[in-house]
Formats: sequence, C-alpha cells, structure tokens
Amino acid sequence: MEKCSTTKISTFQALSTVMWRCVTRACRLPEDQETGCRLAINNRRRLSPPLPDEYLGNSVQTMRRVTTPGVLLGLSVGWAARLLHEMVANHGDKAIREFVGSWNPYVYKIGRMFDSNSIQMGSSARFDMYGNEFELGRGVAVLSGHANKFDGKVTLTAVEA
Repeated sequence: MEKCSTTKISTFQALSTVMWRCVTRACRLPEDQETGCRLAINNRRRLSPPLPDEYLGNSVQTMRRVTTPGVLLGLSVGWAARLLHEMVANHGDKAIREFVGSWNPYVYKIGRMFDSNSIQMGSSARFDMYGNEFELGRGVAVLSGHANKFDGKVTLTAVEA
C-alpha cells in the first residue's frame, strides 16, 4: 500500500476501498455526484478505559467518508484507502464521548439511513461471529434480518479454513 503513504491500512479498510470503487464504477454514477463509504466501527477498545469483555451489548458507530466518483476512480486505490484509514484512526474516546453526549435516542430502520449512492460495509474478521457458543453446539451460519438487507449493504464474514 505504498501509494497511500502508510503501512497501517487494515485488510478490512483495503477491501472496503476496493468494494466502494467497484460498486461506484458499476453504478455508473455521474462524475460530480456524491458517493460515500460507511464503515461500522467497534467502539469497545477505542474508549478509555475500554469496555470490558463481559459487557453485553453493542458499542458500534457508523462513520462515513464521501467524495465524487470522478475523484474516487480518478485517484489511486491507495488514496481512497488512506481516506478510510484516517477516518478510523481518528475515531477515539473523545469523538465517541462527544457523539454519546449529543445523542437523541430514537428507533430507526437502518436501510433508510443510507443514500443509494453509498455503500455500508459491515462485519470484520475481528468480530467473532462464529465463536459464540450457548451450549447448543457450534453455529453453522450467521444470518441477518430484513433490516440489514438494503441496496448498498456489504457484509463480510471470515470463515475458518
């Protein structure tokens, strides 16, 4: 990833970048229209002190970067990967606490939160989706409900070899 001036791009960030560029190209969006990539970011270890492993519940935020198809496809994949990497790297305790302090609770349907010119990346190899065991045997599949299926949603899962 020398084209992005860092060696800290994660596999998830690199794959998200490639998917964002591929979907944008396939949709043939006008060069000056806005396109975005939204990542679900796990806040557990980003808080100070971090949430304990025993914490039952989610602490996830979505973060978004936008540009135009002309810029996204005209510059290198490294440039776009760096854009996503910087968003994730700058998301820490202070940003999370500011968000929580200004948060107004409400119920929403996740698919209505995203515009049709963006992608929403979900999951990661860091989320052990197959490792939960409730004394019923090992899970054979990870399924998401209707709310997690909408245009632009991409879910990654890691499978043991």
